[in-house]
Amino acid sequence: MQRKTERTDELERLRRRYAGRGKEGKSRLLDEFCEHYGYERKYAIKLLQAGSARVGAGPRPGPEPK
Repeated sequence: MQRKTERTDELERLRRRYAGRGKEGKSRLLDEFCEHYGYERKYAIKLLQAGSARVGAGPRPGPEPK
């Protein structure tokens, strides 16, 4: 069983690899990741994209929440 710090370090390493790949490379990396950790594909995609910043991140349009 992996320690939490080891797992987060591994996840950060995989995020960098995932971000630098094309469509086919991402698909292969995702397959390996899901097989190794037992995650569903959609959850794994969310984990691997969690570190990326949203383009144009700023205040949302509309009225101020009360």
